[in-house]
Amino acid sequence: MSTETDRPGSEPAGEKKAGGFARYLVPATLAVAALAAILFLLFPPGGGGLIARFFAPKPNMLLIIADDMGWNDVGFHLGDVETPNLDKLAKEGVDLEGLYVLPLCTQTRAAIMTGRYPFRYGLQHGVIRLESDYGLPLTEHIMPEELKEVGYGTYLIGKWHLGHHQPEYLPMARGFDYHYGNYCAGVDYFTKAFMGVPDWHKGTEPDFEEGYVTTLLTEEAVRVVEEHDTKKPMFLELAYTAPHTPVRVPPSALQSSDPSEDPTRAQYKAAITEMDKGIGQVIDALAKKQMLDDTIIVFLSDNGGEEENGADNKPYRGGKGTESAYEAGMRVPALVWWKNSKIEQGLVIRAPVHAVDITATLLSLAGAKSALPLDGQNLWKYLTGRKDVEARELPLVISPKRQVVRYGDWKLIQGVATASITTSTGQTKAGKMKVSKKRETTAVTPGSEPGKGKSKTGKSKGSGGGSGSGEGKAGKMGKAKAGKMGKGKAKAGTTDSGTSSTGEGDAGSDIELLEQPLDGGGDAGSDDDGYESDALYPDEIDRDELALNTSDDLAQNSSKGSKRKAHTSSTGTGSGSGSTSGSEKVVVELYDLSIDPAESVNLATKRADKLKELQAIASKYLNDSVAPFADITLSPEATPVTKPGWKYPAIVGVFGPQTGSGSGSGSAPGAAGDAPPAAGSGSGATP
Repeated sequence: MSTETDRPGSEPAGEKKAGGFARYLVPATLAVAALAAILFLLFPPGGGGLIARFFAPKPNMLLIIADDMGWNDVGFHLGDVETPNLDKLAKEGVDLEGLYVLPLCTQTRAAIMTGRYPFRYGLQHGVIRLESDYGLPLTEHIMPEELKEVGYGTYLIGKWHLGHHQPEYLPMARGFDYHYGNYCAGVDYFTKAFMGVPDWHKGTEPDFEEGYVTTLLTEEAVRVVEEHDTKKPMFLELAYTAPHTPVRVPPSALQSSDPSEDPTRAQYKAAITEMDKGIGQVIDALAKKQMLDDTIIVFLSDNGGEEENGADNKPYRGGKGTESAYEAGMRVPALVWWKNSKIEQGLVIRAPVHAVDITATLLSLAGAKSALPLDGQNLWKYLTGRKDVEARELPLVISPKRQVVRYGDWKLIQGVATASITTSTGQTKAGKMKVSKKRETTAVTPGSEPGKGKSKTGKSKGSGGGSGSGEGKAGKMGKAKAGKMGKGKAKAGTTDSGTSSTGEGDAGSDIELLEQPLDGGGDAGSDDDGYESDALYPDEIDRDELALNTSDDLAQNSSKGSKRKAHTSSTGTGSGSGSTSGSEKVVVELYDLSIDPAESVNLATKRADKLKELQAIASKYLNDSVAPFADITLSPEATPVTKPGWKYPAIVGVFGPQTGSGSGSGSAPGAAGDAPPAAGSGSGATP
């Protein structure tokens, strides 16, 4: 007699039940996995999912960038500048005290537009100049391009400074629907000219509208807001030129200033207050258009200020400059505001974040994605106060000459120490500097004078000469910069009257970081737009001690204006060949920024473990970097300089034909305190 289980094809009851469960388990698992994948696409952890990309409401965006603004030049940092509108935004939003930018404006603007560090595409050194034949590489996809893909109207009102030598590098070829303002650096506030060349544009055409630059930019931004189609979200970059040199304000803006105040500082403060008034007018326009509550506002300066031009960078030292290593060049006033959001009002973020994070955050909020990998990270979880900022590697300056890296509380500075400070008139400052009531030190900028330069206690001497011919721009001075061993060349310019010019040589040697001091050319000399400012040394610190790694990174710098350093200069005539010689000191500095600034000391010799860790980070990013772009040498017969397809000759200066010859020499003793500069003299003629 057979049982149920003995029948052909039959299975035990328990096995049959288990097999049935297995048949359902696999499909159920696949269904759950598919649902999870769909949810991930719709709502990814970092934002920017399909729902956000195509269906979720997108905020309007107002990105406001000031130009060369000091850390202490806003009321919400307790400075003495009147900025009521910015103060209100900071109080109701998030104060980004820990934000780092790059030490020069082209670099920071490139970082914000791309969300990527400038050393990845060759813009890590210097700025794009009037004569530069390069710009932000076209291979880089920038924020307005990405925002347009998800429906934004995109506008740039103000300064571009990311390339102008060919039409495809201009703002309206890079994702902006409309541009009004300047392409190059600091235009005159009334003539709208840069180095004597008109640089003011509406759309793609030159524009010669009269008025004060800050007022014109504000009025155009208000017009854009009023005429914007609210059916699409708006991205408006309002890039003021204030308070960039040459600082000028309408006489009415100075009526309330203290008559006893330094006039340079008074003009500088008034320029910022005028900008703040303009920001208030744009905010009012957004409110009237009923767009304000759904607008995220981001404000920052492109780099730190220059104290010679009136800025206040306290408590940090240094300032704006090529490869500037210290905090004042890279720490700037910054804030984020958005009424209809979960931003934690009154929050102050002191942990280090970076300008590239602004891009990542805005793209995520818009539901947009970058075509290239971003270096920035989305700050939204920090802005809402849900999470503290996590420590991460921040390569602040990466170039063969100098590397500056921050990781957590630790900051590394290594490379060549220079002491050049070049003003917008092209004068290199050096010589004896008073550092305390009873102590003085000598500081000779390597390679800062034509001919032979050497350091002696209390004096700075230079002599040299050259002859030949070369192109020049009215009022423009030549410049010298480090080159390869044994190589010498010179660049010269002519003044308006054609009776005096300078010629400095390219010379020096390529240095290897961390080696002993060596002879060679310094990165110094005059600069046609004043961008080579590099104030590495605080007035309280002996420069020789700094080279021995005993300085602090955040020493308070309370000196102001022209009294900050002494001046020497040497001038000659003509142009042609020349040479420079000097010495460069290689420094390694390591700071623990969690310590009170007054107590911060160089720990490079005491914390070998941290030094090695940060040097490895610097080496990694240096290996990932690309070679920086170099400026072209202009042809003297180009009148004006043009290129195929170029239809904006007003942008590029008329540099020739101008030739001259002559020789000159000069020497000047160092002068301390607020003594005026002394200079050599020469003579020459320009046909």
